[in-house]
Amino acid sequence: LGVEKQNRGQGWGVRLTTAAMAWFRQRRCRWIQVVTQEENLAAKKVYQEAGFRRKEASCCFHAWFDLIK
Repeated sequence: LGVEKQNRGQGWGVRLTTAAMAWFRQRRCRWIQVVTQEENLAAKKVYQEAGFRRKEASCCFHAWFDLIK
């Protein structure tokens, strides 16, 4: 989930998250999990406002690859 910089702080993150949750509920999903970086305070706030609660924290390494043609 991402919101363009110029649209941040307007509630779009919470609206998009709750819309996604409704979509999952309509399909009878009983469990939803989101993951974000510890430093991403805005994302953590959005998820908490949408009703998510922190379950655990873990440290992981990410490697980013670019396709070179």
